[in-house]
Amino acid sequence: MNGTPRIASTGSAGITTLSTAASPITLGCNPANMGCFSGMFDDLRVWNVARSAAEIMGNYTRLLAGNETGLVGYWKFDEAPGSASAADSVTTVGHNAHAGMLMATTAAELPTFVTPTPPAPIVCP
Repeated sequence: MNGTPRIASTGSAGITTLSTAASPITLGCNPANMGCFSGMFDDLRVWNVARSAAEIMGNYTRLLAGNETGLVGYWKFDEAPGSASAADSVTTVGHNAHAGMLMATTAAELPTFVTPTPPAPIVCP
C-alpha cells in the first residue's frame, strides 16, 4: 500500500498466493464486520511476480501501460461518475479481463469518483 509491500497469504513452503478462482477480491471493506475504509483509492494493481520494495516505491505513482511483465490485474478507477464497474486495464495479448464491480452495503456508501484539483501529474514509465 502506497509503496509498501503487503502479503496476501502465505501457504505451504512459504509461497505467497492470492486465490481468486472461487471468490472476489474485496478492497476497502470487510463484509463480515462492515469495517470499511473511509478514504480514497487511486488504482489497484495485482501482479503474479514478487516485486521488491524498491520496485514498488519507484513505480507506485506512475501510470502503467498495462502490458508490464507479471501484471495480471490493473483497475484505474477512472470510469465516469455513476458507473458501477471498474475496467481491468491490462493490455497483454491473451489476457482475460477481470471486470470489477463497485459495490457498497448501503446506497449512502456507494463509491464516488473524485477528480483531483488540480489533476495529479502523470509520470510516464
